[in-house]
Amino acid sequence: MVEEYYDPTMNDNTPLVEGVYPCHVSKCVLRKNVVVRGKYLSNVYNLTLKVSPEVSGHTFKGPNGDIKGNIYEGRDVYAAGVFFFVTPSSSEHSHLKSNPGGNENYLSFCQLIGFECPNKDITITVEGKEVTKNVPILPELEESDIKGKPLFAVVSSASWRDKTTGEERSSMKAKTFQ
Repeated sequence: MVEEYYDPTMNDNTPLVEGVYPCHVSKCVLRKNVVVRGKYLSNVYNLTLKVSPEVSGHTFKGPNGDIKGNIYEGRDVYAAGVFFFVTPSSSEHSHLKSNPGGNENYLSFCQLIGFECPNKDITITVEGKEVTKNVPILPELEESDIKGKPLFAVVSSASWRDKTTGEERSSMKAKTFQ
């Protein structure tokens, strides 16, 4: 007869806790031309990350003490969207504004996954005057450019509102990357 038992190291339902997790991008869903706040146009990269075997060398602080990282190996971590603000060019989006100042996280993301963003002099019009600036030029990444790339995901609690019930909820998400 087999005896039934409980082994906490085999519990794959242990919730993620705040921390930095070594991961690889396992899935990327790209949504193009998303209107943000009714003002800007963005491509949004929704990422699913898979916790890498390297997590076994990590220890996390849980509500009831230390948690060995190996219980998280292979788990999915969902990331907050990575926004790439683009310049509206079609008449359909002519009421929207450009938001190049909102691309800081996208620049960081590109660099973290190994894409170079070389600087270039561009001339823009600011308050009726032409101004030359030296700025990084951002690549428009495709899903295939991102899938499989290693990242360290900084996971913390993210609040959201349930569309069906209207209730405020929270879940653990990768908000930023290292």
